[in-house]
Amino acid sequence: IPSPRPPLPPLPARAPAWIARETFAALLDNEFSLHLPSLGRTAILRLEHVTDIGRASNEAFSLMFSGPPTLPSAHDTYEVSHPALGCFPLFLGPVHCHRTGEMRYQAIFDRLKK
Repeated sequence: IPSPRPPLPPLPARAPAWIARETFAALLDNEFSLHLPSLGRTAILRLEHVTDIGRASNEAFSLMFSGPPTLPSAHDTYEVSHPALGCFPLFLGPVHCHRTGEMRYQAIFDRLKK
């Protein structure tokens, strides 16, 4: 039985202002650190795509990361960091690319516009 992982820091009542499509679009091809305390290591993810998926009433976008194929294959909230953004929790899901056989890791943001 795997040992329970330590809890992530609580989420703020409102999402930080930097969580916006433009913020991540400016960081395309940047490396993000994925902290895996249960495995005792950190993995590197590369931000490959930022894709709009929203409508007029909301801001919705997808982030697609590439990373090593040995990462956990569970949809879960992970601690991620980047020098410009600091450390933050991010819900990631594995996405298998049938064309290449590689794994990608996706985060989706969807919120109402003010």
